[in-house]
Amino acid sequence: MRITDHRRARLRVQALPVPRKRELAAYFLLVKAGRLNLGEAVELVSGTLCTTKRTARNIIKRLKRIGAVKIRVSGPEIIVEPLPPEVFLEKIVSGYIESRSSRCGDEEGRTH
Repeated sequence: MRITDHRRARLRVQALPVPRKRELAAYFLLVKAGRLNLGEAVELVSGTLCTTKRTARNIIKRLKRIGAVKIRVSGPEIIVEPLPPEVFLEKIVSGYIESRSSRCGDEEGRTH
């Protein structure tokens, strides 16, 4: 299957992936808990959402990929810091608006 120029342009302007219910629930738990090390974050998510530790780690990885949490190494610990909800929602919404505006073209004042 050949990718046309039009399709290639659409692929370039993709928005951030929208988190699913499970990721939103985990993000909410992490925001309430604040800064945690990775082991505590995995325990919190797996215990509260009734998932395995492996699944909880994958949820946290997905949250990092979509920009909901920052993971940094501080000495021997791996720290998970959730972004404030306003910043995270702004990232999601701005990406969505950008992708929608690219579909319509960049015409100013366009009406339907």
